[in-house]
Amino acid sequence: MADFKPDAVAPATQARVLRVAVPTPLRRLFDYRPAGAPPAGGWRAGIRFKVPFGRRELVGIVIACADESDLSPAQLKPIVACLDAEPLPADWLWLCEFTARYYQHALGDTLHNALPGPLRQGRPLEARTRERWRLETAEATALEQLGRAPRQRELVTLLAQHRHGLVTSAVSAQGFTRAQLQGLARRGLVSCHGAADRIGGAIRAAAGDSGTDPQPRAGGGAGGTARGARSLPPLSAPRRHR
Repeated sequence: MADFKPDAVAPATQARVLRVAVPTPLRRLFDYRPAGAPPAGGWRAGIRFKVPFGRRELVGIVIACADESDLSPAQLKPIVACLDAEPLPADWLWLCEFTARYYQHALGDTLHNALPGPLRQGRPLEARTRERWRLETAEATALEQLGRAPRQRELVTLLAQHRHGLVTSAVSAQGFTRAQLQGLARRGLVSCHGAADRIGGAIRAAAGDSGTDPQPRAGGGAGGTARGARSLPPLSAPRRHR
């Protein structure tokens, strides 16, 4: 059975059915009808929605877009609200799917538990600035200017090994301080670049930032139609959820 690839799902501006993972112990997806204007990037895997589920409203995550459902469009419940303009990180979705499949757990429940608390509650993704420090001169030149400053020399050697730079948390993990970075910056030996990271900032902040940029791995409700997630082990025949 082929692995689910969230990053392989192309955005769709005219999707008729959204297959959504909701936080329940049911190892199934639920079909909903799009409502309102699509997100800026189109309907796509990884977008969070608020959806009706029985008498409640839950935060679900789109896993796939489809043209058809086992139920007619009139029987499908519409989504309540779109919570994101951009999808959650594809590598995070892949990891959650792998975890759900490995432990034979519900995908919706796995995604819910892996989200930071504010995102579970439907709050928006917050942009945060990730500072990246990069050596601006040749290592030998920087070491010559520093003279006898062992910790700053070690810091220069570390940055020289990463030509694209390191984020602050990665430098701190090696035992260096922000003051040492700023000292090198005042000498003109390093530069600091900040970039807004709206998509993965909240998730990486909750999980701990390694300082590297992960790459994706290749390889509804009452009246909705329950569907088995394609990458999970075979399940019983689809059934309607009350």
